[in-house]
Amino acid sequence: MNSFKTPIRFGLIFAAVSIVIDLILYLINPAMMQNTMIRTLVFIASLAIISMAGMRYRDEMGGFIKWKSAMTSMFVCGMIIFITQTLFLLFFNEFIDSSAFESEKEQAIQLIEKMRGMVGDEASDTQIEMITNQKNLDFSRILNLIFGSILISFLIAAIAALFIKRDNPQDRFEKYA
Repeated sequence: MNSFKTPIRFGLIFAAVSIVIDLILYLINPAMMQNTMIRTLVFIASLAIISMAGMRYRDEMGGFIKWKSAMTSMFVCGMIIFITQTLFLLFFNEFIDSSAFESEKEQAIQLIEKMRGMVGDEASDTQIEMITNQKNLDFSRILNLIFGSILISFLIAAIAALFIKRDNPQDRFEKYA
């Protein structure tokens, strides 16, 4: 755990900042928490923070880092950010403003209704019924959200590590010596 001190710190700080941003948006106007543009900006900011954590970790490792180490450090940072955000939103929707979850369900149903022609009536009705019966703190929903957060963290970290990695040129000479 100590070796990933920087990615953990970056993840915790950004997760806290993200929660504060959500609360400020909620106090200004509750509908702003579900604004797609704001959610996109927060997601892009989290990508930047994950990359910065990887670059800082690379600098701590002497300026050179293998893909696996870069990916692992950024994965840790991303997991902290995305899982914390997910758990906060579950808590928020259950205990602070339960109408937000109902509003999200209504938006999802409207989206399915718009796509009814492409998906078909039977599939649309099935999806709408699933959404209507969904509960905020349903165990399977929580697991899906957490595993989704882990998967997104892994994919982001794996791709970003391709750009963050930097091989030590001295290793090439030692390999063939």
